[in-house]
Amino acid sequence: MAAADRNTARAIAIIIPVLSLAACNAMFGFEQSLVLPDFRDAEEEVTFFCETDEDCTALGPCIVCNAGACEEAANADEDGDGYLNVDCDGEKKGDDCDDGDVEIHPDATERCNGEDDNCDGIRDEGEAFGLSWTSGRAGAHSGSPAPVTGRTGIAWVEGSSPCSSIVSAFVDIGGAIRYPTTIAECGEDVFMADRGSSVGFAAVWVDRSLGGANVFLQLLDPSGDPDASHRDPVNVSDDYEESDMPVVAWSPTGYHFAVAWLSHDTDDRNSVRVLFDLLEPNGTGLLPQARALTTAYFPLSDGHDLTFGEKVDLLSVDSETFEGFGAAWVQGNGIWIAIIDATEDGTGIEDVQILNLAGTTATSGAFLPSLTWADERFVVAYARVDPDGTKPSPDVELAQVFVEEGTLRAEPITFDYLFPREATYPAVAYHPDLDEIALAWADGRQGYGKREVRFARLKLEEQEDGMHAVFVLEQGDIVLTTPEAYAAGVDLGIEPGGGFVVTWTERSGSDVSLQVGYLECRQ
Repeated sequence: MAAADRNTARAIAIIIPVLSLAACNAMFGFEQSLVLPDFRDAEEEVTFFCETDEDCTALGPCIVCNAGACEEAANADEDGDGYLNVDCDGEKKGDDCDDGDVEIHPDATERCNGEDDNCDGIRDEGEAFGLSWTSGRAGAHSGSPAPVTGRTGIAWVEGSSPCSSIVSAFVDIGGAIRYPTTIAECGEDVFMADRGSSVGFAAVWVDRSLGGANVFLQLLDPSGDPDASHRDPVNVSDDYEESDMPVVAWSPTGYHFAVAWLSHDTDDRNSVRVLFDLLEPNGTGLLPQARALTTAYFPLSDGHDLTFGEKVDLLSVDSETFEGFGAAWVQGNGIWIAIIDATEDGTGIEDVQILNLAGTTATSGAFLPSLTWADERFVVAYARVDPDGTKPSPDVELAQVFVEEGTLRAEPITFDYLFPREATYPAVAYHPDLDEIALAWADGRQGYGKREVRFARLKLEEQEDGMHAVFVLEQGDIVLTTPEAYAAGVDLGIEPGGGFVVTWTERSGSDVSLQVGYLECRQ
């Protein structure tokens, strides 16, 4: 056979199987890409032809094209920061824990961002985050912060019984308490909130100077002075029995706000109920009458007074999953939660759902609840004494409550932390910029006559046995107080785009003062 004929025959021999394979693929729909084995796992090394590194990406994060063949990269560096990907397991192991971020590598400066910037397994350690300043006000106590960008409004009780004053001011970014103004000559139980989209604050307190105990409201401007349009405080509970422990929150849907408080039974001061009302800025009620969140009066807990047990907390929520208000209080055998669905214009109530957390979480013996909204759930912190007496001094515990199609579902949050002695006055707040829970509390581990304020940043992590709260900072918590302090009345606020504001009352000998601490990134 001639050479030309032999070449033609070879071509036909090659073309026919290829065409047959193509026809078979067309007939049976075999159009999916060929899956190549990982050459590193093969008993004998198998190489594949490649033209660029992208041809090898399916084989692993550190596989590149070298001389037409996929092979383990000696210098895989996806973000170009000069450090190999930590997933590379060749002869030269990588140590870049995030090879998609050029600012994260073993020699990076640790930043205060919830990330392990220098790849040492620790987040935000060292000097990256801490207590930047503290400020004090002698003779003041029971402060409540309401942070807004650049400054923090604050209100407190000053002086002693039977007629203490209510004072408001603002704290600047350096810690100075500026322009204190007396807004009530006789009051107690003060609480402060920001005014949502309107610049300024609102304060509520209890005034007993008129013979009863009434809740008063005062609108404040950004300096903490009475608002020019509403200079006089308004009695928002005049038609009800004696009142205690008021809280205020601005509506997420309009220029209105909500107030909740404890109202006593006129025949039995040791029995109370929780009332809720929606108000105009001038204090005019938007509801026909205040809404009772509790179906009946309930007795105060044994051994607790109104400064230590039956506290009410209230906040507004504006999120994709829920818009309205949340309230938490102690009743009978533990913590109760209510969600209040406001009407679209914010001037009325669409629905109210109430849940006793005792059905799903251990809240019997709980007191001093603090409530926040964390992304898709409420998180409540509370102090609790174990009823079986295993540990007679209180611990701080956490729980979460989900809003699902108008119903509530509660689950515990495990907080693996040792509270050696008397952990009380918990305050919790969610920082949306960091996606973290901030927790502050008074801690008695230093012994009788001493109680320090501690602060922690926590991440919520779903584990096999449920939700856990884990420390963000390697050192765990941070102590804010001096060694000899005796602290109480801890409160907490989040500075938008910034850090954390903590207030507390501190006693040292016979001296009493209001203390403000600010924690933030410090580089």
